[in-house]
Order: sequence, then structure tokens, then C-alpha cells
Amino acid sequence: AIERVMTQLDKCRCDIVLVDSHRASFDLLYRIHNRYLTVFIDDLLTYPYPVDILINAHIDVSEQNYVALYSKSQSELMIPQMMVGAAFFPMKNGVKEKEAHEGVNVSFFAGGADPGHVTVRMLKYLLMQHRLLPYNLVVGQKSC
Repeated sequence: AIERVMTQLDKCRCDIVLVDSHRASFDLLYRIHNRYLTVFIDDLLTYPYPVDILINAHIDVSEQNYVALYSKSQSELMIPQMMVGAAFFPMKNGVKEKEAHEGVNVSFFAGGADPGHVTVRMLKYLLMQHRLLPYNLVVGQKSC
């Protein structure tokens, strides 16, 4: 499967490869990283990823989490450039601060089974701090 992916990338003559997959193994990322500038969208903090740029838009993740992950590793991977935290959530922010208090609808997305209960924490935060409840709530594949 890795060879098939590499063949397809070579056919495309890529300069940059963006990977957003829970199934991306270390071996696959390593092979891609050896040929292309590699950007990886992560939300698992599983292992040190052989990539150039790492994106994780979770509200409760910091660069220190990744530095610790890379430091504990036996590999000699360089720590990638990091875009970590809620500031990098890939949604257009078209709501001004003033408007947010005037009943603007909010969308909130949480993936997977949400083992860290981020959904509940975000709802509590929105309700307590801004007196807002999301109009759209998506957790994993279900929407409410």
C-alpha cells in the first residue's frame, strides 16, 4: 500500500503533501517526508511523526505535549514546525467579538469518541463565559 501511495504522489509531482488520516503509519509518513515537504493534521498524539509541519487544533493541546513526545522517543527526528491549539481550528472566523454576544449561531465539531470529554467542556465554557450554545454540534459521525 505504501508503494502505491508513493507512486501516485510521484505521478502528481507534488511539492507539498498534506496528510489527514488516522491510518497514516510511521513508515508511510517517513517515506513521504523523505521526498516531500510533509504537513500532518494530527489529533491523537500517538508517536513522534516524521513530518515538517504538524497541525493539531484541539483546544487542550500545547506544543509542550509534542516536545515531550519527541523527547521521549528513541528516534532522532527533528521536532517539526507546529501549529497547535484552537487558534489553528480550520473554520472561518466571521464573527466579531461584539456580535458573539448578540445571539450569533456557533458551530462546534468534535471527532471520534471524545475520550477527553472536550465536547462537554466546550459546551460548559460557551454557556458560562459567553452564554452561547452551539447551533450545530457534531461529534464523530453524529450530529445533534
